[in-house]
Amino acid sequence: MKKTLMIGPSYVDINAKVRELPKGNEDMDILSTSQKISGSGYVCANVFEKLGMDYELISPVGEGVYGDAVKKQALEDHIALQYVDEMMNGCTYTLHDLHDETSRFIMPGAEYYYSRYFVDDYSADEIRSVCAFGDMLTLDTQCTSELVETLEDLKKSIYFVPNGCSQNIEQEVLEAIYSFHPVLYLMDTEAYYLANEYSGELRDTARHLYEKTNAMVMIVKQGEGVFVYDGEESYLAPCKEKIEYDTHLALFLVAKQCGIDTKNALMFACAYPNDTAFDQDMIEERLKELVMVK
Repeated sequence: MKKTLMIGPSYVDINAKVRELPKGNEDMDILSTSQKISGSGYVCANVFEKLGMDYELISPVGEGVYGDAVKKQALEDHIALQYVDEMMNGCTYTLHDLHDETSRFIMPGAEYYYSRYFVDDYSADEIRSVCAFGDMLTLDTQCTSELVETLEDLKKSIYFVPNGCSQNIEQEVLEAIYSFHPVLYLMDTEAYYLANEYSGELRDTARHLYEKTNAMVMIVKQGEGVFVYDGEESYLAPCKEKIEYDTHLALFLVAKQCGIDTKNALMFACAYPNDTAFDQDMIEERLKELVMVK
């Protein structure tokens, strides 16, 4: 079975529970704090690892206390990372108020670095598809250029996840990514932004994005599900539960790697959309059933 190659960050996410989100330069009443290892690359790889699926991960990690924390957890989770010397790892800081509203601050570092030598040990013949996260296109021009060149050279099916970073990606870079005909997986607000605020209707927004990529568009709308348009048909994969994008996407990619068709792969992912719903035994059993009837 060919592998999925994921290109995305790994970092420490510091979570703070606050009474109210600050408005401007205000003091915060912090109720509690915690931290976890996160990042789209890390989360997706961890799902593949738990389910015993083959994959490759390109996720750089630097030095410092945050880099050390990521390395320590990666060893425990059996996830291989690319070490970057003489560059500090950053972190994210996420605030949650009592109404479950959030605000996020990013302190970037080595986790967004990219170099073409990261793929030197990978055989293109072993790769089925590539999932690239928009975070990795935001550090500097050199890293961005090398990542775009890598995607072009691999000549594989691409899943592109802007990941809320669209405003920080140069337009010519986006156009280069679009030219590879990637499947777009994105949030409804970001879809609306990338469609140049073309329409507030998901159907029209998806069609407008399809015209840019000539490939399937998957738009996540919390409380409703995932809207899909592939140039011929459109449909909604319903999901009323909160969708955690990285977990949901990873399960979709797992199902696709197993040869399951897109619609059933998406319905499978929507059945386990977040960490609360992530029952490993149940997921593995359902995956086996889908593989048997495909």
